[in-house]
Formats: sequence, C-alpha cells, structure tokens
Amino acid sequence: MDSEFNAYIDGFNLYKGSLATRPYLKWLDLRSWCQNQIPNHSLRSVFYFTSRVKRRFDSDKAPERQHLYLRALEKSGVEIAYGRTRKSSKWHRLRSAERVEVINPELKSHLGLTQLSINSSFRRSQPDLPKAQVTFYEEKGTDVNLASYLLRDAYKNKFSASLIVSGDADLVTPIRFAHEAGQHIKVLIPNSGQRISALRSVCNEISVIDPEELLLHQLPYLYKSPSGAVIQRPSSWR
Repeated sequence: MDSEFNAYIDGFNLYKGSLATRPYLKWLDLRSWCQNQIPNHSLRSVFYFTSRVKRRFDSDKAPERQHLYLRALEKSGVEIAYGRTRKSSKWHRLRSAERVEVINPELKSHLGLTQLSINSSFRRSQPDLPKAQVTFYEEKGTDVNLASYLLRDAYKNKFSASLIVSGDADLVTPIRFAHEAGQHIKVLIPNSGQRISALRSVCNEISVIDPEELLLHQLPYLYKSPSGAVIQRPSSWR
C-alpha cells in the first residue's frame, strides 16, 4: 500500500460542531487542513458528504452561500457526495413553561399576559404537556454515503490510512471494519460534547477539532481556481 490517505468529511457534523457559531472559519480549505492532520502521508482524495440546504424564508441567503462554498471546494479538488434535505413539520411537547425557553426570538410579556397565557396552556394540558408544531430540516444519507465510500476504499486496500471528520456514533461499525481491513484510522470530532468514547475504541487516533487550527487553513477571500474561475467568500463569513 502507498503512504497515501483519503479524508471523509461529514459536512453537517463539521458545520454544526465547529463552524456554525464561527462564521470567520466557514471558508475552510479542506485539502490544506486535511493534509495537515496526517503530515507523514500524502493526501489523495477528500470526500465531502453533505446535502443542499433549503431556503427557510424569502430573504434566506444560506443556499447561495453554501453554493459558493461548494463551488470553491469542487474547484480545489474536493469530491462532493450529496444526500438530501427533507423538510417536515411535527408536533412536539414543550419542556418548559418559561417564556424565554418557549420561543426564539423571545416573546415579549405585556403586563405579564404572555407568561400567564403560557401558564394557562400548561394547566389545561395536564397531566400531559402542551405541544407546538415545529418545522424540521433533516439531512438524510450522509452517514450511509460516508460509510459506503470508506469501506469501498478500505477493502480495495489502496491506501494505508484514512481521516474521518465526524462525531457520529453511527459510524462505529464501518470504522471498525475499515480498521480491521488494515487501515490506520484517525478520527476528528467537531465538538467535545459528542460521544467520543464510542469512536475511540475503533480507531488508532482521535481528537477534538481545534478552531484555532481551522483559522490557519482558510481559502483566499477571492479564490481563483486552477481553471481561472474566481469565487468570492460570502461577506457574512468574516
């Protein structure tokens, strides 16, 4: 086997765990950053698993920002594997009667009437809890795609190592199989609150992503691809 490795990145897991609250890190140069994780091997391919985000309201620019970033990734040599985003509405029980915990942005209280109305709803629902209808955007297929790509490459024995960026404990079994196939596995966890212990037992190395390191691996503000295309970083990602 060559001293090369592939990187497999759960895009939404990385985003939610390390980037969502840090817009200045979102223009991440994945190839540069991944190569830095296993410096004694040559980076072959980076696979980025994600799905297209849906517009949540009329002025929502998130889909345009994501499109720019995905274009920049593709131009930089990252292969993107798409799942799908499913929108659904469900009724869920409220966990608290406190106005500040019921809705965001917070409902204002006019002479205490808003809080009184919430309290009334809790009383009338007893012994159950009142419900609210909530819209969900669920990303589907990422974990299956990542596991499939990882095992495909592990069983072909093309590479001696794999880098996996995800804190999803559902990946424990495919990671274990890849390890048993002879892969040196390094796992990067986007957030320390994720279940590190479940993944620790099936890999060679595991650590939590350091945001300061991400700052060192950002694409240029005006990214010029090898083909000459120029892609500008979204203005809000600063």
